[in-house]
Amino acid sequence: MDYKKLIIELINNSDDEEILELIYRFIKKLLD
Repeated sequence: MDYKKLIIELINNSDDEEILELIYRFIKKLLD
């Protein structure tokens, strides 16, 4: 699974900052 691609798509499809914040936190958890 390519998380970077998934994240980029989510960000590109999202103009909602709250969603971006959730995605960011989710990624941080994955990377820890």
